[in-house]
Amino acid sequence: MLTTISTRRSEAPSIPASVPQSDNEQRGRDLGVAASIGWRLVREAHWDGQRCNWIGASMELRPAGWQAVERSFGPDLYAGTSGIAVFLARLYALTGEACFARTAQGAMSQALSRFDRFEGPLGHGFYAGSWGVVWAAREVGSMVADGALVEWAADRVRLGLHADLSAAPTDLIGGAAGAIGALLDLEGESKDGSATALALRYGEHLLSKSRADGDGMVWDTMEQGVLAPLCGLGHGVAGIAWSLLELAQATGDGRFREAARAGHRYERRLFDESRGNWPDLRDHSAFGGAAGEPSFGVAWCHGAVGIGIARERSMRLDSSDHELAREYAVAARTTAAHIHQLLDAGGADASPCHGLTAGVELLASLGEAAGDLDPRDGVSRFRTLGLTHEAEGRAWPCGVLGGGEAPGLMLGLAGIGHAFLRLADPVGCPSLLLVGPR
Repeated sequence: MLTTISTRRSEAPSIPASVPQSDNEQRGRDLGVAASIGWRLVREAHWDGQRCNWIGASMELRPAGWQAVERSFGPDLYAGTSGIAVFLARLYALTGEACFARTAQGAMSQALSRFDRFEGPLGHGFYAGSWGVVWAAREVGSMVADGALVEWAADRVRLGLHADLSAAPTDLIGGAAGAIGALLDLEGESKDGSATALALRYGEHLLSKSRADGDGMVWDTMEQGVLAPLCGLGHGVAGIAWSLLELAQATGDGRFREAARAGHRYERRLFDESRGNWPDLRDHSAFGGAAGEPSFGVAWCHGAVGIGIARERSMRLDSSDHELAREYAVAARTTAAHIHQLLDAGGADASPCHGLTAGVELLASLGEAAGDLDPRDGVSRFRTLGLTHEAEGRAWPCGVLGGGEAPGLMLGLAGIGHAFLRLADPVGCPSLLLVGPR
C-alpha cells in the first residue's frame, strides 16, 4: 500500500548551532533553503513498505517523439531515487533530522530493488548506470550509519572485477569515464585494491576505444547524430580526459596522462575565442535545429560550464599544462555572463544539468575575483532566488522541457537543494557534478 508522509512547514529544522558564527547568517540561509527543499521531498515521497519513490516530470519517448510526462522514477543517480537519496543523506548529516535519513534509506531501498534493470551498456555508467547506484549506496550508508548499504556496495565492486567491459560506453554520464571516478572514490572506503583494479580495466577500455585526430585524441561517444566527436563534460572529451588524469594520478601510469593531454589538444583546437566557448557538435537538425551548424551551449552536459568544472580539477592533476588554467578562467567568465542573462530573463531552469546550479558551483569554486569577474555576483543572485522561492512557496523551474517540477538530482529538486548544501558547507558536501577520489 502506497502512503505519503505528512509534515508541516513549521516542522522544518532550525539551523544547527555548529554553523560557524563568522558566516552563520549566510550559511544558515543556504542550509535553510536546502532543508526546505528536503522537507518537500520527504512530504511528497510515496511509500510501499520500506521503499519510497516520487512522481514528477520526466521525458519519455512516445511514437510522436520525446514528450514530458508525469511518472515515477528509476534507480539511477541522474534522475532517479539514488540521486535523491544522496541529497537527503547529506542533508541529514548537516541537520540531524531523522526524517531525512529515513527517506534516504527508503529511496536507496527502492533503487536496489530495481538494480537488475542495469543490463548491457547501462551496467557501466555512473549518472545513468549501475556504478552511480553502487556509489550512492556507499555514500548514503556512510552518512546514515547503514552498514548493509556499505557492504552491498563493496560486494558489487568485487563482483564487477571480472565483468565483460567490451560493450561499455566511454562517456562520463553513461560510460567508463564516470565509472573510473566513482571507483577511485570507492577505493578510499574499501582500501583492498579491488576498486582501483576495476577502474584500471575501464581505463584500458578507454585507451582501446580512442582514435587519433590530428595531434589530438577522440572518442566516439555517440554512434549517430553528431557532426564530429563531441566536446564537453557529459558526453564529450572533457569528461573522458579528466577521468584519465585521475587514473594516472592513482596508478602512476603515464599512458593515461598522455591520452588525456591528447584529448585536451582536440578540444583546444575547437575552442571559439570570440564566443569564449566550445561547440556542441551534436547534429541539432534531429531536434528541429539548423542542419550542420553547431551550437554553443553553456551547460554542465555541453559547453562552458561542464568544461570549466572539468578543467578546474584537471589543472590540479596536470600542472604542467598551463592552458588548462586559462581555459578554466575563460569558461568561468562565459558562465558568469550566461547566469546573469538567465536571471535577468527570469524563470530559468535551476537544475544542474542544463540550468543554473552547475554554473553557480563553477563560480563558487573561483573563491575570489578573477580579472573583471567577481563570482560573488552570480552566486549572490542565486542565493536570493532560493530564498524567494522557498519563502513564497514557488515551484522551481526544472530541467524537463515542457514539464513541471522533477524530484531528481541532475534535473530537479535534489540537485537544486544540493547546490545550497554546497554553498553552506563546500568541504563537508563534495561536488556531485564531477565525482572522483577525495
